[in-house]
Amino acid sequence: MGVADCDNMLMLLGVSTDLSKPERDVIVPMIIAGFRDLCLDAGTSVNGGQSVLNPWFIIGGVASSVCSREEFIMSVVFPARSQYTCSLCVSSTGQTMFKLVMSLC
Repeated sequence: MGVADCDNMLMLLGVSTDLSKPERDVIVPMIIAGFRDLCLDAGTSVNGGQSVLNPWFIIGGVASSVCSREEFIMSVVFPARSQYTCSLCVSSTGQTMFKLVMSLC
């Protein structure tokens, strides 16, 4: 499931506490620039996000798009008379979940 165009991108960055401040000052801007460049190549831009110090190095993103039902690409065939809604949720622990709710009419 998905869409062809991304309207908004948020970057999630966890910077390892094992890095020294001088290492962070060099590495983090390069990672942010690389993430931004890939988003630009994909036709979208980074419009916000969150950065935290963390024991583990983590990078990810949350993409969102506003589209019509016709623009939404479904990889699963649903019965002709079904209704469905989709939502992307981020839990308080930072886990990203895709929720699909389907009801038969």
